[in-house]
Amino acid sequence: MYKIFYLLCCMILLYIAGLFSSTLLTGFVLAMIITACFLYGTTWICKKNAMIKVEKTLTISKEEEISFPFSIQISSFFKPGLIRYHVQVQYNQKKTVKKYIDDTISTKPVFVGHDCGIYEFTLLSAFIYDWTRLFHRKLHFKNTTCAIVVLPDAFPILYPISLHGSTALQTEKKSPVFTGNELSMEIKDIREYQKQDSLKHIHWKQCARLQKFYVKEYEKEQGHSLVIKAFFDNEFSCQALQFFYSVILGFLQQQVHITCYIEKTELYRFFLMSKEDLDLMFVSFLTKQALPVEELDPIYDVLIHDQQCLDANNTQLIF
Repeated sequence: MYKIFYLLCCMILLYIAGLFSSTLLTGFVLAMIITACFLYGTTWICKKNAMIKVEKTLTISKEEEISFPFSIQISSFFKPGLIRYHVQVQYNQKKTVKKYIDDTISTKPVFVGHDCGIYEFTLLSAFIYDWTRLFHRKLHFKNTTCAIVVLPDAFPILYPISLHGSTALQTEKKSPVFTGNELSMEIKDIREYQKQDSLKHIHWKQCARLQKFYVKEYEKEQGHSLVIKAFFDNEFSCQALQFFYSVILGFLQQQVHITCYIEKTELYRFFLMSKEDLDLMFVSFLTKQALPVEELDPIYDVLIHDQQCLDANNTQLIF
């Protein structure tokens, strides 16, 4: 449409120039030819000096704005008026959309992740236009697939935990004992008193029996552990990822250490102790950077009880 309008304008100007004199018409035609050759030459120079910059993996939160993971940089005096990308977009391995994305000097393309999951962008080709957008050159690329991982909202779901075979997580409660700056719960050993030991830890019964000073050594309090196995279908959904993320985040906020198994064609294992570990798990799993394992660990420590999403006998979250 733009080219047709430009051609009509040139024809009108040629007609007006021809009405006045043939010399003016000839000069105008020569000026148009020189201008067209110059514009066409700038696209050729830009193509020869074009370099593609690709960000392989980007991680953002929902509704966060970020530049697209690819851009073309022109290292020459002549700059293009427009760069148009032909991109194939795939969301959570189930939607494929081909569209054109425009990049001008004043406006850069921006991506906003409205749904959590992974967006995979495959750059098929790019077109470099001159300032009048009359001429263009096409660039071809291979293996330029980029990924943007949109993390779910950090809304923890707090579930009760129970030991295998029981209804609640009831460990033996003991009075906390401070050893220096560290909290301990269990007696690990009894040894002879040393100068740096605190008098609060003296084992008086042992001292009275052996007529020497002995102190008690304590073990550090160990956090609870949990094993979760999740099954995902061939297609991810934003709701399933959000629920799975929220459940694990709820356990982590309860200071529960998690061994997480995720099965989707292959089995993957992750050890989680913080929200940073959880975010890294989502990025590595969705971008297929995690290494699969052959089998589960033989012991499940803790079960989650929820009838809608959990098979309590097999310790599985099913999506």
